[in-house]
Amino acid sequence: MVATVWSDDNNQQLEATTQFRMLLCNYPGPPIDQVIQSGVVSRFVQFLLRDNFPRLQFEAAWALTNIASGTSENIKVVIDHGTIPMFVRLLVHPTKMFRSRLRGHWETLPVSPLGAVILFSVMVP
Repeated sequence: MVATVWSDDNNQQLEATTQFRMLLCNYPGPPIDQVIQSGVVSRFVQFLLRDNFPRLQFEAAWALTNIASGTSENIKVVIDHGTIPMFVRLLVHPTKMFRSRLRGHWETLPVSPLGAVILFSVMVP
């Protein structure tokens, strides 16, 4: 899956990112640390900028949110990749369905430190 995330093929990128997202949804004990160690976090962050491919953006955002739902160290990894402005940007995505799905997913999560940081960064100039 790691090699496929780094592929130049859009469909392979989407498939691999979706597989990672599903893997990170496994409870109890999603393999968050192993996913981080695989080096794909930076690739997921790149996918957040793919405005021409909203499905990939959504899957990457979901995967990163799942990573940030772990320990404080996991949250720090996601934040240190510069994701806060990107997540804020996605909250005003031009596609209404995208915004609704993303917000709907985030609303099902318990308030996490990542959520608090995002809210704080939106509220404080």
